[in-house]
Amino acid sequence: MNISTANIRKWHRKFAIVLGLFFIFQAVTGIIAQNKNSLNRLTWPELYKVSEVVGDRMKPGDLVELVDLVEPEFTIAHAMYPLDRDRETAIVIMGGPDKTKLDMSHLMTVDPYADKILSDRKTLGGWVGWAIYLHIGTFFGTIGKIITVIFGISLVVLSGLGILLWWR
Repeated sequence: MNISTANIRKWHRKFAIVLGLFFIFQAVTGIIAQNKNSLNRLTWPELYKVSEVVGDRMKPGDLVELVDLVEPEFTIAHAMYPLDRDRETAIVIMGGPDKTKLDMSHLMTVDPYADKILSDRKTLGGWVGWAIYLHIGTFFGTIGKIITVIFGISLVVLSGLGILLWWR
C-alpha cells in the first residue's frame, strides 16, 4: 500500500465519520449521566426526592449503620451523595447480596435527612438508567466493552493520522 497523503486523508476521513457518530452518542449519554440526579428527581420524585431538607445530610458512617440495620445481607459497593446544588435528591447506594465480589446489581435510595430508605433494591432503570448503561458500555456486556476498546484504539489511530497529516 502506498503511504501517500491522499491515502492518509482517506483513512483519516473514514475514522472521523465513524468516531464522530460515536462521540455524539457518548456526549448525549454522558450529559444524561452527569445530570442523573436532577433527571431522576424530576422523573421519579417518589424514589429520588427527599421529603424535607432540614439540617445536615447523614454522614457515610451513619449511612452504613442504617443499611446494616434495615438490610443486613446487603453489601454496599458504592454510595453516591448528590452535589450541594441537588440537596433535595436522595443518596443512591449501589450494592448487592454477593459478598465475594464488588456486586453493584441492586440500587437503594436513602433520604439523608429523615434517615430512612426510600426505595429498596430497585435496579437502575428508566430512560436515565438505559442512557447510563449505554454510555459506559455495560448494556452490551463483554461485546460492549470490546467495542469501546476498539473505538478507543480507533481514536488513537485517528489522532496519529491527523498528526501525520499535519506534519506532512
